[in-house]
Amino acid sequence: MALAWRLCARDRTCRDLRCREKAVAELNRKLRRRGKVHDMWWAYCAAHMYGRWIEDGKIMSWRVRETGDA
Repeated sequence: MALAWRLCARDRTCRDLRCREKAVAELNRKLRRRGKVHDMWWAYCAAHMYGRWIEDGKIMSWRVRETGDA
């Protein structure tokens, strides 16, 4: 399952309590409660996006896979 990231459209701060930077992206953590799934968007600043970055208005990340070369 791919993680659902989006650019932060609202004025929010990073979810890290020690960080007061402006959020640039949000991650949908999907809360499951009583058999229902609810969207739960967590905001992150650029420093706390866990290896992701914004390029040309898109959230980018590396995908590592084997190539078969030895």
